Amino acid sequence: MANYGGVDDEEPKRGDSNAKPPSDAEVRAHARATLALCSSVFANFYLTFNVVPYSGFMPLQLVPGLSRAQVGVYAGVLTGSMKIASMFSAYPWGVISDTYGRKFCLLFSSSTCSVLMVAFGFSPTYGFAVGVRVLLGLCNGVMTAARVSATELAKGNHELEAQGMGLIMSMVGVGMLVAPALGGLLSEPVTQYPSVNFGAFEPLLLRFPFLLPNLVGGVVNAVATIMVALTVEETLPPHRLRGVEHVLPDALSLIRDKISGLASVWGKARRGGSEYEEVDGGAGGGRPSLEVRMSSLITRFSDSSGDGSETDPLKIAVSHTDDCGVGAEVACVSRAGRMSFSKALQAQQSIPRSSLASVVDEEGNQDTTISSLMGEKRVRELLVAYWVITLANAAGAECFPLFAMVLEGGLGVEEVFIGAVGTGGGLLFVASQYFIFSWSMKYWGLHKTMLVSGFVAVTPSILTPVAILLLPVSMKAVLVFLIVLNGSMSIFFSNWNACKSPPPLPFPLNASLVPNEAKRAEPHNDATTAGKGSSRNWTLLSYLCMG
Repeated sequence: MANYGGVDDEEPKRGDSNAKPPSDAEVRAHARATLALCSSVFANFYLTFNVVPYSGFMPLQLVPGLSRAQVGVYAGVLTGSMKIASMFSAYPWGVISDTYGRKFCLLFSSSTCSVLMVAFGFSPTYGFAVGVRVLLGLCNGVMTAARVSATELAKGNHELEAQGMGLIMSMVGVGMLVAPALGGLLSEPVTQYPSVNFGAFEPLLLRFPFLLPNLVGGVVNAVATIMVALTVEETLPPHRLRGVEHVLPDALSLIRDKISGLASVWGKARRGGSEYEEVDGGAGGGRPSLEVRMSSLITRFSDSSGDGSETDPLKIAVSHTDDCGVGAEVACVSRAGRMSFSKALQAQQSIPRSSLASVVDEEGNQDTTISSLMGEKRVRELLVAYWVITLANAAGAECFPLFAMVLEGGLGVEEVFIGAVGTGGGLLFVASQYFIFSWSMKYWGLHKTMLVSGFVAVTPSILTPVAILLLPVSMKAVLVFLIVLNGSMSIFFSNWNACKSPPPLPFPLNASLVPNEAKRAEPHNDATTAGKGSSRNWTLLSYLCMG
């Protein structure tokens, strides 16, 4: 049986001595595809982190009369809007990835973000800037598709998968390294570099002082789009892949269904005392316009009370003729029947379960739902811990630029200094994160690594104001202190996040929590079954942790 994107059941398992090593051509193709995925992930983290150095200065430019002492809320909304939007779009992108393909997600996300980043640089008002950041969060499904593609492109070869995943995840550190530096160096260029002659571009850069870093981001995303289009193959198997031509009709159908649902709810509220309610539109799909008459009683259901007596009909059919003389049928359900069905449903739900509830799709795969996930006490407790630590770390990261730019009670520095702190922290992260995590997992194990990482990821932020005491010494001392502080928190926050990735959850979970490509309950489990699982499940756990 031919294998496609690492999805074939008969693909040799990892560690199988009979597994055929990849050819030179396959290794080269995998390297090119991995490089394209790396470019997409780097572009994704560039658009996330490049705004940090000037997040407090952009509102000063766009909001008339705003002072540095008042900029905190505006800066927080500007940077947080994208992350909030990403929280709501992460799971839908998993669904899209499993329907229209990984490559479609990468191409759509990178190309759309390229346009939106340039639009963000041309922001004429603060509201426009926030709106664009929201769209950047909603339209960004890169990480959802890139992680799954990295596994599926390896086609079961553990060595290729490890190399690809390692390179892709290293782009997080590179993005943290490059984005703040360019964001600080390229923002407000006319003000920062008065000796430079910008010629005919000077009026444009004065009007839009934050254009350059976003223009670079637009180019980076455009290059990533081209690289993905040319080198990355679609790894979703053909029998599960829905053509791109269906995207727009499906979207319109979804919108129409939602509107119809709302209209149905509104109509039910208006009918009020009606004994029967419509449950589907039948063959015609229309509402009666001329004549409506009872045609037949489909069936009668017994709400058994022991005597075999029948209650109100559960379902009837009503036929009608529209203006064009076309017949249609509308199925209706009685309130008594609805109540009987609800009782049966509640009785089914009362059955005790030994594991998480899940939904089985047509291929026999189990998809965990949000409600079933949150219904598990151990999962819920772990998620709350992740939420608290993530919130605290994100709050510290967002507050630092404001502390750095404030003149009274802060450092009073400009974008370049804030960008230098981010770049130095990124260098420290790239140089030591892997070794610290490997050492701690080897000698401390999972639980102690989680405890130490969670503590160090947040607690040192209370030392940030100490930088004011170093101002009389020198700005270099302040810079070094803040680089070490921020770099350490980034390292241990990354380690904390690494601990949440399956397995290493500190308790067994239902297998449906994680798609087959992410299951590692057994060492080096077969990744070739990746496509048969669902990236929705893997994304769902990440989605809840990101919340």
